[in-house]
Amino acid sequence: MGETVGSETTESVLDVENLTVTFPRRRGDLTALTDVSFHVRPGEAVGLVGESGCGKSLTALSVAGLLPSDCRVDGSIRLRGTELTALSRTERRALGGKEIGMVFQDPLSALHPVLSIGDQLTEGPRRHLGLSRRAARDRARDMLDRVGIPRTRNLLDEYAHQLSGGMRQRVMLAMALICEPQLVIADEPTTALDVTLQAQILELLRTTTMDVGASLVLITHDLGVVSQACDRMVVMYAGHVVEAGRARTVITEPRHHYTAGLMGAVPLPGERRRRLQTIAGTVPQLDRMPTGCRFAPRCGSADEACRTEPRLEPTDEATLVKCWHPLPRGRAVAAVLAAEERPAEGVSDAVPSEGPLLSVRGLRREFTSGPALRRKVVAAVKGVDFDIQPGETFGLVGESGSGKSTVARMVLRLIGATDGQITFDGGDLTALRGRALRRKRRDFQMVSQDPYGALNPRMTIGHLMLEPFRLHELGPASTWRDQSVTMLEEVGLNASMLRRYPHQLSGGQRQRVAIARALAPKPKLIVADEAVSALDVSVQAQVLNMMKDLQDRFQVAYLFISHDLSVIEFMSHQIGVMRHGELVEVGSPTDIYQNAQHQYTQELLSAIPPVPWATR
Repeated sequence: MGETVGSETTESVLDVENLTVTFPRRRGDLTALTDVSFHVRPGEAVGLVGESGCGKSLTALSVAGLLPSDCRVDGSIRLRGTELTALSRTERRALGGKEIGMVFQDPLSALHPVLSIGDQLTEGPRRHLGLSRRAARDRARDMLDRVGIPRTRNLLDEYAHQLSGGMRQRVMLAMALICEPQLVIADEPTTALDVTLQAQILELLRTTTMDVGASLVLITHDLGVVSQACDRMVVMYAGHVVEAGRARTVITEPRHHYTAGLMGAVPLPGERRRRLQTIAGTVPQLDRMPTGCRFAPRCGSADEACRTEPRLEPTDEATLVKCWHPLPRGRAVAAVLAAEERPAEGVSDAVPSEGPLLSVRGLRREFTSGPALRRKVVAAVKGVDFDIQPGETFGLVGESGSGKSTVARMVLRLIGATDGQITFDGGDLTALRGRALRRKRRDFQMVSQDPYGALNPRMTIGHLMLEPFRLHELGPASTWRDQSVTMLEEVGLNASMLRRYPHQLSGGQRQRVAIARALAPKPKLIVADEAVSALDVSVQAQVLNMMKDLQDRFQVAYLFISHDLSVIEFMSHQIGVMRHGELVEVGSPTDIYQNAQHQYTQELLSAIPPVPWATR
């Protein structure tokens, strides 16, 4: 039996009590989770929220029985009264495959690359339900139909790489639900998806889990997703639960300073702000946990009492909070956040009178596919026109496959254009070749979505920072190290980073290094392709504020590509909306968000997850 916050005692599908997970090592054990407790009732959706490194995914892996064999698990995990920690690995695997379904963040990595979709979908029913191959394939077709993949498509004989990102995520959902489990765990299932596809997947998660009678544990750093999809939420920080309660209550009246800080870091649609609120510092490393309250080093309200660890205790509105100084009840979250410089003074939608730095006219790109005798021509970009002014940001938004990244690659001259003209800094960029193009590349740089993939894992940050200075011959070689340190300091890092490797940095730190490398040649334009989409909201706020500060300092222009319309609005002076390779609408943020003319733009805006704490 388990007690749900703010409700009567009732039988739970999942009871996690005092869960503590410890990893052994020679220099002393590391405790990653400490006394984590929560309950999930039948048919309920519970959101686990927090930054990377707070223990959300580790909690999910503990429940699913997917932890490494050498780690120690203390406490209790009960599924419908069955104590999972008492089962052998074989028993746990059998129970988990039937009663617990998992939806992972990256379906391309989770799906087997050399097995067909049919082989992967039918494995569970054949092993756990004893179905024949034919019956399992019929069940697989039924489940694909439930998640929105029509029977007319013979997807069972296709492979993961042949599917789009949204289609792969639907297959993952079908695989998690095909044995009709009691519990589904979805670990960041919508992080890399555009806003319309995110809304579809969230709706599928709720409706399909309800159809099969399953409860849902949703792991996310997106508070808008929690408000849209969850009944209750559990906020985690540094391996602890710091706040828990009904999702609506926690979101509209947060009691913990960490929860309020996460909300302040979210760009709000329709609200122009010069800066986002940020949470100072980062989540502590496991071997450097502070004594007392673990959030105290990042909390502006910490005092002597915070040197001792608080308890997770109920408040008067049926919310649990672990804080010596909880925020007072009834205090509007807008006042709690107190975002800097709101409204945005100095953020102007007006386009300056000087000529554009980048001018794109009639840009087209066609790709060919198929065998020679039946070759097809696909137009990925169809006659795109836009301008970017010096020192300003042009935001490019649209669904996956709309042509945004193809436009970026053509602007960077990484691929050629089938037709059209790109004028950069007064010259025809499409006409440059060889050495002339290499010299010009100093003036336009790129920040990619995945800094870990863009940074050589075998090179230290020091060597990585030297590369742009060497390639572009930026002054004498004797000054390169000092220049590298200067650029790292510009993005909030220091010289101690030079000796580290990319894997030793957090996601936000790696993205800062990537931005420092892009800024090193002092370019006039930076193309940022989904540069913050994989970051926590707190780290995202730091990076977005930093990019605005750097723009003011260096007068660099940005071509900023994102599927997050709120981020686009926060960063941009002008916005272009792309669909099927065409710009369907271009205008200022005010025009786009308050008076959208195109139906597609209106659909994108309507798909933005609600942010209840933004209600004024």
